[in-house]
Amino acid sequence: MNPSAFPQESLLSLIRARADLSSPGPSQFEDLYIDAETAGRKGERLIHFRYFFDEDGFSQYDRRIGLTGEARLTRAGLITLVKLELTSVGVGVVWNPPTALRTTKPG
Repeated sequence: MNPSAFPQESLLSLIRARADLSSPGPSQFEDLYIDAETAGRKGERLIHFRYFFDEDGFSQYDRRIGLTGEARLTRAGLITLVKLELTSVGVGVVWNPPTALRTTKPG
């Protein structure tokens, strides 16, 4: 995948909106890992990713949120979330996940 052609900021915005998270503020951090890319129908690309948000990177308690998901990128450059799952929640997290993400049990 050509990194310059991938709309990373658009994907981050979609993830934050679906997970009810804001852009990272002071002492907050986020990481997006693109794990795989597969060719879809009609020239689309299916992107498999992991996303981590740390509510307080300097806290002595684990305040990380982990999500995995898939996004579809069309040839026109439009990106949509196909799947987003909650995979981990640290013991010190104060974030209240949206109901749609509560259906999966974090590990």
